[in-house]
Amino acid sequence: MKKLGFLIAGVSLLMSGALFASVRPCPGEFSFTAEWIYLDPIVDNPYYVINSEEDDDVKGPRKANELDFESGFRLEAMYAFCDCATDFRFAWTHLNTDHKDRVKVRGEDERFLLPTVGHPEEMDEDYDFAASRIKFDFDRVEALFGYRFMTCGCLDIALEGGLQYARFDTQHRNEFRIPGSGSSLQGEEDEFIKYAADSCYWGIGPQIGIDLNYCLCGNFSLVATANWALLVGENETKTLIFEQEGDEIEIEVFSKNDCIYRIVPATHIRAGLNYGFGCGCWDFNIEAGYQFYSYQRALDTIEFVSDKGGREEGQVGRSLDIYSNADMHGPYVSVTFNF
Repeated sequence: MKKLGFLIAGVSLLMSGALFASVRPCPGEFSFTAEWIYLDPIVDNPYYVINSEEDDDVKGPRKANELDFESGFRLEAMYAFCDCATDFRFAWTHLNTDHKDRVKVRGEDERFLLPTVGHPEEMDEDYDFAASRIKFDFDRVEALFGYRFMTCGCLDIALEGGLQYARFDTQHRNEFRIPGSGSSLQGEEDEFIKYAADSCYWGIGPQIGIDLNYCLCGNFSLVATANWALLVGENETKTLIFEQEGDEIEIEVFSKNDCIYRIVPATHIRAGLNYGFGCGCWDFNIEAGYQFYSYQRALDTIEFVSDKGGREEGQVGRSLDIYSNADMHGPYVSVTFNF
């Protein structure tokens, strides 16, 4: 009898864990999730200068301004319909990060800073100071219906489908100082060549995914989500290069792309550990895990490729678009309560 009692208690505990560990609310109930995300955005081509040993030849490493982990958030609301199988959820994810980098050489170093961005004619100088700043702003909104097509023992699997809206806003700011400018003896102002490149992509499209919840033991469960989307939207890209000496500004290059529609595939995968418990009429879930975002060729940069002297050859405006991925990864911690 004692063994039978332990068995019944164990089964009851397992069933209770499977119930509380599910993040999805019971039929006819709502749930709200507040999540802290800590993501590292990965932006392709972050190199802004070459630290070269010579001014005529390129002999040195490319210096990168790489983004770092930054805090963001995700808010989600969900309602489970009374048919015990379908639900609807609405979620908003936001991340905003800003990172700076700089490099400076002194006369005794006998090194030269060669810009890797801009227009070949306007950036044909040797510099002793270079600085780079990248701002990255990301928003994602999802509206999805879910269908729990498998609820078997400790395993709970739901299919999801709906719409996703995503927006990326990136800003690159690079500046390079001409050697010998800003002499304190002659009272001269520092002379800089500055490069600014902005790119914004927004897109909306269908999203499908799968959500898995597997009870491990007690109130703990393994959770995993994978979803994919095809976004149709526009890129808005512009580039500005100007020379600044004190308050005087001379614009050398200003170019803005016409808006064109593009298709961007998106992938999101996350996995974590969930702990659920009840408190009166409310059920709570605490979850922690790791996640990955990938948006293929979502970012755009105008690259000028004409050689020096191209003005005489009628090639001064020769340029192309460099498309790169917008990827992110990092841990998350969320709290969900059902009511």
